[in-house]
Amino acid sequence: MWPLDVGELTRETEIEAGGSRLRVWEEDEPEGRDRALFWPCSGEYPIYDSFLYGIMVDDGPRNRLYEAAIAAACPGRTVVEIGTGAAALWALACARAGAERVYAIESDARAAEKARGCVAESGFGEVIEIVDGLSTAIDLPGRVDLCVSEIIGEIGGAEGAAVVLNDARRRHLKAGGLMIPALCRTWGAGVCLPDELMVCPRFQSDGVPYLKAIFDHVGRPFDVRVAVENHLGKIDRLTGRGEFECLDFGAGLVEQGGERRLELEVERGGRLDGLALWIELSCEAGGEVLDVWGYLSNWIPVYFPLFYPGLAVEAGERIRVEMGTVLSDDGVHPDYCLTGEVCGADGEAREAFRLESPHHGTVFRGHPFYEKLMEVVSG
Repeated sequence: MWPLDVGELTRETEIEAGGSRLRVWEEDEPEGRDRALFWPCSGEYPIYDSFLYGIMVDDGPRNRLYEAAIAAACPGRTVVEIGTGAAALWALACARAGAERVYAIESDARAAEKARGCVAESGFGEVIEIVDGLSTAIDLPGRVDLCVSEIIGEIGGAEGAAVVLNDARRRHLKAGGLMIPALCRTWGAGVCLPDELMVCPRFQSDGVPYLKAIFDHVGRPFDVRVAVENHLGKIDRLTGRGEFECLDFGAGLVEQGGERRLELEVERGGRLDGLALWIELSCEAGGEVLDVWGYLSNWIPVYFPLFYPGLAVEAGERIRVEMGTVLSDDGVHPDYCLTGEVCGADGEAREAFRLESPHHGTVFRGHPFYEKLMEVVSG
């Protein structure tokens, strides 16, 4: 199916992670690279460093969306920002927009200290207060007019936004207070990934240290979610899109779990490898919508493998998906489970699938895709 020489594309590397020695495939990112590569979904874990923060700071389309919403909402208002990060990016934007007071909460002590330095250098020290800790464990001096956050994952709710922002609405926000962002949808579609990526699934080299950091944080290797860049236009969508999740922060408390069913119609025949999930974000109710499909963003599409090797599908067939979401045992981050079947044009089921994707699971190499992606050497 894939007439390629793996040796020309990748190399092996071994890492010590979570008490085990693992062998993974990786590939450097040469200048002008035109191939898509996998990246471990890292935003859900406390492993941020200057590189990850830099990706967010440099995300122009995202930043313009936030800045416009902040400029409209902040003048004369009190604000809580949840997850200010090392650059205190949105806290400073709120202060520049005329906020009366900003409480910028950060759970990572190192990032909080760097944020204090940024605030001191900016001259907004009388407006912005950096608050150490988790927003769910902090009491503010009083309720605020506006909550700003950027705890949106590659799957919108993957970083625990539902739990954290529901708590913020209950305890920190005034009645009728505003939230930025206002709405986040996660869409999904059946996809065919590039042949050269599927013959030997591999990580971008820069992502391997974060894979190790995730496993070390959890204490074991497991089938971590992976994302795949699509700004190169290398992901082939075979189906229409369907809504996997909707977080309407502007409407009140958001649902923290549940089930969603959808059908994805195959619009073009090809090899179905799995599902790609990506977000669409609005910072203001009824405002501009940012669809991250197709540009190099701080959010890149998540890849859920369904078939490895892929399954041949034809136009007119359908993928029936049931996606269940429950909170993991930490009470914050969601676990996902996908079950379903590919049905012929006559409606008859012809191939079933099941994939569990927990935040910090115990299953390792539980799917043929993950067997290929990572190998246990010892441990």
